[in-house]
Amino acid sequence: MAGPTVALRNISRQPFTATLIHGLYCDCGGKCGCRIERYTSTDRGDDGALRNRSGTRTAPSSFTVWAGEELGGFHPCIVRLPGVDGALARGILIARDEVEAEEAVAPQVKESPPETRTRPRRIEAAG
Repeated sequence: MAGPTVALRNISRQPFTATLIHGLYCDCGGKCGCRIERYTSTDRGDDGALRNRSGTRTAPSSFTVWAGEELGGFHPCIVRLPGVDGALARGILIARDEVEAEEAVAPQVKESPPETRTRPRRIEAAG
């Protein structure tokens, strides 16, 4: 996904699931997150005869952020979805820009001295 992305962290003890609403997320993000489903149905026509119909339809996708986990790669519009918006307000989720994380400098870690191994002393039997 080009451009800035958002990561969501679930700080609650329960999984959080939300549906990506097409009119809000897909239209705003410029890329549809819905999946295409094939369907077949049977109905009666005007003459009373049974007809089989088939076609495709779009079905919204959903996502789950497990307790204590973080899920990223979302378009910034994710925070406008009703379920996500409410979870952010209640403190269940935390949103952060992933660009900030890439630009952040990793902390310097001091290298520990190489580990030296000593052999145990050999005890000779008195004899």
